[in-house]
Amino acid sequence: MEERGEEEKKRRERWSLDMDRFIIGSSIGEGRFGVVCAAVIKESGMPAAIKFVTTPRLDEGIPHPTARGLLVAMRLVHPFVIRTYEVVPCGCSLALVMERCKTDLATVLSGRTAGNPLPALEAKSLFKMLLLALAYIHSEGVLHRDVKPSNCFLTAEGELRLGDFGLSRVWDTEASMTREVVSRWYRAPGLLLGPATLRTRN
Repeated sequence: MEERGEEEKKRRERWSLDMDRFIIGSSIGEGRFGVVCAAVIKESGMPAAIKFVTTPRLDEGIPHPTARGLLVAMRLVHPFVIRTYEVVPCGCSLALVMERCKTDLATVLSGRTAGNPLPALEAKSLFKMLLLALAYIHSEGVLHRDVKPSNCFLTAEGELRLGDFGLSRVWDTEASMTREVVSRWYRAPGLLLGPATLRTRN
């Protein structure tokens, strides 16, 4: 028992050392899977966002859905997809070190009205970037399963980044998947109508 306690102490010291590489600021977002804080990578001075995903007992392994989302996020590299740089164990949490954006599409749209809509050219440009991001992740065999304005982030230059792959899955033609995953009001009509099965078309 004493030996196990010593190993746990050493592990936590190592985790603390890993997190010392970052300057962690205030919270910039919160979701069902954790809190996101603004941060700076000390060595490079590069701004980042760190998402702390809480796990019940990190020393007993990472829950399967969490591990699945992490693996998906780490493998995707595209100009219009949020970049996940690394994953760092941190106490009872996992710290996802990601690209930091200025805002998200939901925030931008909330400041618009029927009399002051998003300019057509800007809307077309953002939609094109989103479609290119989706085309890429689909080519990688990944289903996002939660595309909505609050998961479409915007850089200071106005470029879109698709993010938050916590509900994503790698496509498997042999496996059945949960249909009621996407946020209700952003589900495709086929999901809302509740068919027993959904099929893809080539």
